[in-house]
Order: sequence, then C-alpha cells, then structure tokens
Amino acid sequence: MISSVLKSYHTAARGRRGFTLIEVLVVLAITAILTTLLVTPMVQSFNITRRAQATVLSQESGRQALEQLTRELQSAVFVYDNTGQAIDIPVKGRVFKIPYARVDLVLPRMVMHCNSPNHPAGVPRDYDRGRLAWPACPAQHQPPGGNDDVEARVLNPIEPDGMMVRYFVGLKDPSQPYNNVHEDRRALATDVENTFVLYRAEFSPYDENLIDDSDGQSGLLRPDFFYNQNRAPNGRTFSENWRRVSHIVGPASNLDLVSVQYDSNGDPVSVFSSVRFVPNAVTNDVLTPTDTGRREYGEPDSPPTVYRATAGQWAPDYEVRVFRQGATVVYFTRRDPDSGHVYIYRAGRNEPVFDITAWQQTRQIGPGSPEFMFDVDPNKGEVTFAFPSEALTQYGDDVFDPALINQAYNDSMQNQGAGVRSVTLNRFAGLKADIPGARIVPGSERVTGPNWVVGPDYGKPVLYTRVAYLTDDPGPNQYRIDYGTGTIFFYSLPSPAMPERDISGGQAARVEVRFDFQNNQGFDPDSGDVLSVDYTTKNVMSVQVGYRLYDDRGKLSVLQLSSNVVIRNFHR
Repeated sequence: MISSVLKSYHTAARGRRGFTLIEVLVVLAITAILTTLLVTPMVQSFNITRRAQATVLSQESGRQALEQLTRELQSAVFVYDNTGQAIDIPVKGRVFKIPYARVDLVLPRMVMHCNSPNHPAGVPRDYDRGRLAWPACPAQHQPPGGNDDVEARVLNPIEPDGMMVRYFVGLKDPSQPYNNVHEDRRALATDVENTFVLYRAEFSPYDENLIDDSDGQSGLLRPDFFYNQNRAPNGRTFSENWRRVSHIVGPASNLDLVSVQYDSNGDPVSVFSSVRFVPNAVTNDVLTPTDTGRREYGEPDSPPTVYRATAGQWAPDYEVRVFRQGATVVYFTRRDPDSGHVYIYRAGRNEPVFDITAWQQTRQIGPGSPEFMFDVDPNKGEVTFAFPSEALTQYGDDVFDPALINQAYNDSMQNQGAGVRSVTLNRFAGLKADIPGARIVPGSERVTGPNWVVGPDYGKPVLYTRVAYLTDDPGPNQYRIDYGTGTIFFYSLPSPAMPERDISGGQAARVEVRFDFQNNQGFDPDSGDVLSVDYTTKNVMSVQVGYRLYDDRGKLSVLQLSSNVVIRNFHR
C-alpha cells in the first residue's frame, strides 16, 4: 500500500513541473510577433494621422497667407512694379539674383475704432493706428478691460498710408548660411534648419535704418536689403533692422520656399523660388474695336481707329498680330532687342514697314511711306490707327487764304454762272498717293475759319460746324466734307463773302484744317482687319504660393496655391 501511494505521488509531481527554456522562448517569440502585428499598424496610423494633421495645418496656413496677399494687393492704393527687380538668395556661398520674389505695396490709411461698451463717454472711439499692427484702445475703460474689442477701418476719403508693405522670400536667420537639413545627406542631427520662408515687412520708405543708399544703389530697391551687413545709423546692421520689422507669414518650420539644383560636386547651380509675384501672361487676346463710322451724322462707314485689349500695363515684349483673309497673319509687331524699338513687319519680309517707337519719340513717320501703320499704348492696352495730319509735313500744309477762296468762287460765277467756296486738302492728296488705303478718319477734322457773323468777333478765327454731306448745305461758320476726295465746302451764296480780315481790317484771316488719317481695313469678312495680341500684363498679378513641406521622415510634399489678382492701382 505504501508503494502505491509513493507511485501516485511521483506521478503527480511529474505533472506539476515548469516550462522548459525552449517553451518559454517560443512563447516570447509568438508574443512579439503578435504584438508587432497589432501595434505596428496602430503606430503607423498615428504617424499618418499626425502627418495628415501637419499637412492640413500647413494647407490652411498657406491658404490664409494667399488670402492675405490677395486681399492686400487688391485693396492697395499703390502696387509697385518689381518685375525688373530681383532679390538676393544666398545659397552655399553663392548669391543668386531671383526675380518675382518680392512685391511692394502701399495700403490705404487705416484708423482704429473701439467697439467696447465700456468705452468712456466723450472720448472719441477712433484713434490712430501708429506703428503697431493692431493696437488696443488707449482710453481708460471702466471697469478695466475690454479695450481689445477694436477693428481697423479705412479712413475716408481714402488716402495712402505712410508705411509700405513688402512681401519677400528670405532666410529664417539672415545672419546664418542656408541649411536644409531635410535634403542635405551630410547634415548632422544637431544641425539647425535655416531655410527660406515668406516674410511681411511694414516700414517707412524714409527710415534711414532700413534704406541704405550707399554704393550708388537705390536703398528701396537694392537686392541685398535683407542681408546687407553695412552699419545703419542706430549701430545695428541693415540686415538686423530688416529682421526686426519682418514677420513670417504662414508655416515657419519643416519647409523651404526655394528649390536648389546642385552639380556633381554638390555646388548649387540654380535656384527657383516657389513664392512668386508674376505679371499675368495673356495669349491670343482678341482686341475689341471701340469706335466705328457714324452714318447717322452723314459719315461713311469706316474702320475702327482704336482697338482695346482685356488688360493694360503690358510688359515690353508684347506682340500684336493683324489678321486678314480669314486666319492669315499679314502684319505683326516685334521688339528689336538691340535698339529697343518696336517695329511693324509684313509677314514674309525682313524689313519693317513702320517704326512705332520712332513715332512715339519724335512724331516722325518712317521708314519712307509705310504701307501699314498703327500706334500702341502698352499702358492702356490699346492699338490706335488714327494719326494726325500734322505729321505729314512733306506734303505741305492745309492753311488757306480766304481771299483766294473768294477769288476762285467769283471767277467760277463769272465764267460758269455758278460756284462753290471750297478747298482740297493738300496733305490728303499726297497721303493717298503714298500710303495704300489711307483715308480721313470721319469726324476727326477740325476746320477753323474767320467768323462770318457781323459783330465784335467778325473775322476772328472760330471752329466751324460740320453739316451732313448728302442732305444739308453749309451756312456761315459751317462746312461739309467729302471724305473720299478731301474737299471741304463752305457757305456759297454770293453775299456775304468769306471774311478776309478781322473787323478792324488789320489781321488777315485764314482757314486752317487738321484731320486724322488711317489705313487699316474694316469689317469686310474677306479682307477686314482682326487684331490679337500676346502680352504680359501688370494689371493682373499671378500670386503663386508654393510650400515645400517635409514630414518627420524628411519626405517632401509640395503644396501649390495660386491666384490671379486684379491690381486696381498699379504704380510704375
């Protein structure tokens, strides 16, 4: 019996022994695998959520920055032309001149207004903004507090503020070299990020501690303003003073607003700014005619003299094209890069037919007798075909002696029993012979002659009035004109004759005629002129805000926002 008891004890003891080492390791391995399978997706989801939140936050910051830029550009009293003014972008020992990375503007003058119900009675609620962006109400409120319930209002009538606003791309720390730790493979964990961000500075253009006119440069336009190490009158460098008045707009970390291209040696070769203020490019803008012949006034149907584009303020490298016979380009403009002159060319020919710039500078028509001519006003965005006859000095003048007009009339009456007082324009006769398709612009003529009305102004020069060519006969101080021949008809009864001198009998009278001429074609579907133009306009600014963002792994994502802003008050 004792043996049976011992046997059963040993059997129970063997059933209660511990796990072997191999069993424990197997369990731990299985547990680790299960934990990895369960926790890794959870951690990844947390990381993705965190990155998504950071991206959303950056997108929101970018949109707010773009909205602020758009709002201030649209409401500005002046937006200055910075298209030809590059700024310095220092990268790895080199300084790159980058255009379109800065814009200057002047906002309307603002006045602060206190909305607090605790504002003391008798104290004006409006107060000057001063140099602070959002100053609290200076009045002593009772009970204390509530003086932050304020708003900025535009002062009426609108006038420019005394401060300028500048948006520009610059290093976070302009005193230190550029360092993008996210893209530099040689960067250490202890390296400090120093990339390019977007700044907004509000400053006085007369602040001698910011505007450095030394070295023969314009202090307001100098490209190195943010990195200028010259000493200002206050003892600091100009760079330090600019940093004090500049504030970062939008995200400030884990981003870079420039893209740098390196060569095989790791040296920078090019830099591109992802924040740009660029005049908007317009292609194939069909110009709209603004005037036509007025038949109800007895004028012939005539081609328009003025064509207008959608926007003005064109950059110099515009191109106007004239289409005829369907979609065929017959004439076009081109700017000569050496002389800077803009010429009109005929398709298929190398020699220009008209020098637009020479006309604008000297009022001389050239070369020779142009077969086609028009003027361009890039600021207004207009093409004009009307030219004053005063430019046609080679054809003599259109000044006539009333005594000769009367003599010709009397001779006709004697010889033929009928006559008219008339003159034929000398300049128009020569014009028709030399310039194809030249015609008088209806309604452009100005006829000045001696006053026919007896009185104190008899014989003195007055502006005559035109009557309809087909229906009316001119009376004293009136005329009618044949636009086809350039003949002008006056009052043609025998008496009274056209005054030959003023009432005192001393000053000799004269008839003077001026007119505009054109040689473009009208709306004929087979041969009429249709104009289109390619241009870059400063009236519409393309604001491009591109954020190059890096996540916690250093992976780059690009947020690109843009807006076309209509500039109401562009200032050259």
